[in-house]
Amino acid sequence: MSQLNIKKAVQYPYLAAIKPQKKMSDIKESIDWFEEKIDEGYFNYYEYLHFKNVQPIGNGSFGNVMRANWKSNDRLFALKFFKMIKLQLEKL
Repeated sequence: MSQLNIKKAVQYPYLAAIKPQKKMSDIKESIDWFEEKIDEGYFNYYEYLHFKNVQPIGNGSFGNVMRANWKSNDRLFALKFFKMIKLQLEKL
């Protein structure tokens, strides 16, 4: 599994372009785009179950930021959970 690349994540803040007032078709298109960029290596996707000691460190209009340790080696990560995407996925 690839390691989290903070530099790439900072260079590609595309999720900020997803606005809550967009139509469902626009949201689905944005989600599809985001998943494609994960596949291309712009972002890394990790399953929640691979982390332990998950603790909140901040929040904002798009979601929450948590700190967590990778279960296999205790490496520290900052995780972003997107509120809006979760809500929109539930509606799709």
